[in-house]
Amino acid sequence: MQIRYTVQIKDPEIRRNEIAMRAEEARKKQSVRREYKFRSGAEQLPVITLPIDYLIYRLENYRTGDKQLSLVATGKVPPDFFEPVRREDPTVQQKQHEILLEYAQTGSGESIKPIYDELARVAEQTDDLIISADGVVVNGNRRLSAMRELFREGSERFRKFADVVCAVLPDSATPVEILKLEIGLQMQPETKLPYEWTALGRAVRDLRDQGMDDEAIAEMMNRDKSDIARAAKMIDSADMYLNDWLQKPNDFDELEDTEQVFKQIATRNFGKIDDASIREITRKFDFFVVEI
Repeated sequence: MQIRYTVQIKDPEIRRNEIAMRAEEARKKQSVRREYKFRSGAEQLPVITLPIDYLIYRLENYRTGDKQLSLVATGKVPPDFFEPVRREDPTVQQKQHEILLEYAQTGSGESIKPIYDELARVAEQTDDLIISADGVVVNGNRRLSAMRELFREGSERFRKFADVVCAVLPDSATPVEILKLEIGLQMQPETKLPYEWTALGRAVRDLRDQGMDDEAIAEMMNRDKSDIARAAKMIDSADMYLNDWLQKPNDFDELEDTEQVFKQIATRNFGKIDDASIREITRKFDFFVVEI
């Protein structure tokens, strides 16, 4: 995978002020839209254009979470490398760009083509990104990585990617609202490139920690309530497998092609009729099966 684009970070204050100015101009021109997965569409979001180098990738991104954790677990980056407080670090943003570009060049089956290939075909942005008031991309990180690479290629066809169309969230948007917005937009079964089952499980767990019940999470993700419960059980099993069996905490690269096995483990070892006295024995057997 050839990387052509080098991430450069604009001063945060300059970035925020520029976004605020352009957002105000957009409101005056009525260049706005509603996002119904943010505050039920109660607020109109200004739609602006920004130079392609003004934006920041969101590090708390469920799609990239597995790869981030694996890079830390295998010692390829420091433990705190992807912490949100380091989002203005060009080295961190560059690594996030590489991870996102890999996903942008990945499809799923016959029907879901890589977003990189589609942008290269049409040579224009077809959907706006959603960003925070200080320029962090909440929705559209993969698209941004693809547009940046295509723009850096230097072809006249991709000059349109010099400026990116963005809908801007209000400055009052909270981390929890942003979390729910990402999940609501991205983690539905019909969504573009499917999320890994591990990312789905972590998202369910985080939403539970925010006080949401499984019924509300299922509605947000457009899934059955049973799917939500199973996703949480699967990620719990995966954590135990990595921590206790492999002694490789958070090395999610070790879980490649194990989704079906962990579905079976979740159903068998964490079901309502599970006998706690034999749980440990059956779990050891299950984890042995994972490696077969």
